[in-house]
Amino acid sequence: MRLPFNNCIAIGVADMKQTASDFCRAFEAEITDQKEDWIELTAGPFRLYLVEDGTRDIAFSVDTNDPEAAQRLLEANHFALDAETTDRVGEKFMIQSDGIRVNLNLVQ
Repeated sequence: MRLPFNNCIAIGVADMKQTASDFCRAFEAEITDQKEDWIELTAGPFRLYLVEDGTRDIAFSVDTNDPEAAQRLLEANHFALDAETTDRVGEKFMIQSDGIRVNLNLVQ
């Protein structure tokens, strides 16, 4: 099993409205969706999710139709379940030994 990256990247920022404004002006990005706790930008092939959580973390996203198998694969490759982010966001996140997060995006 291999996990394909999708085009979604979540970025923790201090001020999501300012960052969205900066990205829209500098990179021809556009706001395509937003909720109280995130702003989605489309910038070229990427969908960037700006999350105002103060972490300044970046999380990549992969598509899987079998999150348990994906979790086992990542655990065998120096990833662990990121329980805090998984609980807070409501989607499964794994964290690599260097702190890189990967969201396991369930696709049917």
